[in-house]
Amino acid sequence: MNLLLSGSNYWGVVATLFSYWIALKISQKWKHTLCNPLLISSCIMIFLLFFFKVDYRTYESSNKYLNYLLTPATVCLAIPMYNQLTILKKHLAAIFISILSGCLTCSCYIFILCKLFRLPETLFAALIPKSVTTAIALGISAELNGNTSITAVMVVITGLFGAIIAQGLLKFLRIFNPIAQGLAIGNSSHVVGTSKALEMGELQGAISSLSIAVAGILTVVLSPCIMRLY
Repeated sequence: MNLLLSGSNYWGVVATLFSYWIALKISQKWKHTLCNPLLISSCIMIFLLFFFKVDYRTYESSNKYLNYLLTPATVCLAIPMYNQLTILKKHLAAIFISILSGCLTCSCYIFILCKLFRLPETLFAALIPKSVTTAIALGISAELNGNTSITAVMVVITGLFGAIIAQGLLKFLRIFNPIAQGLAIGNSSHVVGTSKALEMGELQGAISSLSIAVAGILTVVLSPCIMRLY
């Protein structure tokens, strides 16, 4: 099967879109936090690749055209942000301080844990950008000579975990302010979490979208500095 599919340039796109379509149907029928479309579609694709014994590189090469849409899709998140521009300007200082605090906290606990477990520099470099969107995270990891494959996996896991627990955790911590909710989700679980924030409300989605952009820029600046300390 691997040899058969290696000659096709588009089967990966078709399989991915079909898996996501099934995941959406499941998510619409069962309104549960674990029924996240990205989580379900990922599980479906993993099962298909394992069952048909398809090499990941074969799948990746046939899915590259879909990957080209990753950056434009991220840019589209600017639309809800533009619609809430007045509120964003009003709380600009608080928003920036919150995102900066989140980035510093994330970088510090990764630094401490990697030092504690004596992980190599390549792994530390791969883990630093785990809380920013994939397009930025892979660039940071490559620049720091990190393992980009691990970075990609950790970004997906972080986003999925954040999207699954976000609403329940915010209720448990009694965080009901929509701006605070958006900042927490976007700063910790990037685009995948922002999809959940948009479900909660347009303001949460707008703030979460802003968090992705600002957190990405701050992580680009902070990562090399923290890397030197390691």
